[in-house]
Amino acid sequence: MEIIAEAENGSAAKQLIDTLIPDLVFLDIDMPGENGMSVALSLAWRPCIIFVTAHGEYALEAFKAMALGYLLKPVSAEELQGVLDRFRLLSVSQRGNALQEALTINIGKSIKIIPYSRIVLFEADQKYTSVYTTGSVFITETPLIELEQTLPSTTFARIHRKHILNLTYLREFRRRKDRTFQVFLSFEMGKELIVSRNYTKRFKDFL
Repeated sequence: MEIIAEAENGSAAKQLIDTLIPDLVFLDIDMPGENGMSVALSLAWRPCIIFVTAHGEYALEAFKAMALGYLLKPVSAEELQGVLDRFRLLSVSQRGNALQEALTINIGKSIKIIPYSRIVLFEADQKYTSVYTTGSVFITETPLIELEQTLPSTTFARIHRKHILNLTYLREFRRRKDRTFQVFLSFEMGKELIVSRNYTKRFKDFL
């Protein structure tokens, strides 16, 4: 088990979780700014969560938030080991289900598992592909055409030779004079996205 990040407050914790997509998160309830319970309920990515706190009165709320564990400070080694063992037992089946709903790609020397629900757009750029998510951008050498073959066809649509779009984030589209469409997303990308003529019919079939 590897510790990949620590956060000093609730806002930072939420940003790190949604960006790094960890398997397990230890959250204190009493944190500066946004409290741990609020963070847990507002995450785009849902890891296993274990609350570590000095406040016993939040236990019921924690389990309503589907927390894996609720540890009261000071935490004993036995209590910590017990909840970690529970995580290891659960994670085998959970990861099996999660892998069916996520993209597994090589990012540099590591392998990244990104939930489909967090992927907004794929963009081909010469020999690289940029994967835009709700939290960050990942660069992979896997070609766009190869990635397309692994994506659920009910959710992702090829709109251009350079772009594959997650239709979940489609807000509206407008017909242009050249018979193409301009696409607008519910998630701000700072990019002009065009459905080229070659993909217009396929795009409309998706809708």
